[in-house]
Amino acid sequence: MKITRILIVGLAIWLLGALSFVLAYMLPFMEDKELQANLGLIGILFPLVWNANRIYYKKSSAINGWILGTLFFLISGTMDALVTVPLLFLPQGGSYADFYGDPIFWMIGALFIALSASYYYIRVKTSTPPSKQ
Repeated sequence: MKITRILIVGLAIWLLGALSFVLAYMLPFMEDKELQANLGLIGILFPLVWNANRIYYKKSSAINGWILGTLFFLISGTMDALVTVPLLFLPQGGSYADFYGDPIFWMIGALFIALSASYYYIRVKTSTPPSKQ
């Protein structure tokens, strides 16, 4: 497990995810801007997490996809606490409880972790030769 690589890739996921959320929020398609932004984030999450895993596993690593996805999600959640909530939600009258209590946040987190695990089982585990015993 390469902690530095996990941190860099995790920060990149958070940054690109936060940018996509903000950009989707600004689009003039739906009346419910928060739902629109969440749908935009969910849409970008598939290629974002898939490619982040591709980048991480480019150099061989034995870390399980469930663990890697959880670490990536923890990095994103921490950055949300440090940056996203104070800059975007608190000024709009929201709170940390509103942000982290939203079921959509946890659904996105579960999707995030499941995508990482899927990548691991589809691309990494199947390409790893069985160990000799």
